Amino acid sequence: MAETNKDPVLNELQEMKHRMDVLYSQSLGGHEKPDMEMERNMDSGQPVEMWEPLADIWETSTAWVVELDLPGVSEEDLYVEVNDAQLSIHGKRATIPRTTALKVSMAERKEGRFSKSFRLPPHIQPEAIQAKLKGGVLTLSIPKFEKEKTPARKIAVRAD
Repeated sequence: MAETNKDPVLNELQEMKHRMDVLYSQSLGGHEKPDMEMERNMDSGQPVEMWEPLADIWETSTAWVVELDLPGVSEEDLYVEVNDAQLSIHGKRATIPRTTALKVSMAERKEGRFSKSFRLPPHIQPEAIQAKLKGGVLTLSIPKFEKEKTPARKIAVRAD
């Protein structure tokens, strides 16, 4: 996890860079955010690093399926919601307690708060979305509306 710099000017510049990255990504039509987002700590007001889990999305004939890698995240620390055409997943992964007795040799896994959002396609059933957390993978099944087949009918052609 990146350390927060003690220099307020450098913190502000890093936050400005992050906001510019997000705006640049959005202006190119991208819907994904950069890997890390900055959020303000409620107590100190300092920027806090967030992470974004990796995801796979695929389509079957009856549903869209979204899988997110969330190892170490418990069901109680996970929040999934649908609002209009937006699917949002938020939560946190427990941080390793940093004590003087603990000397970290390597720390590559992201920890702390995370967030990931997706724009939902049309013709889905948001009220029927199912979520399952198993083996550190969150699987969301987003059912499609069944297309009603319109019966064939003959159309009369009239001459003027």
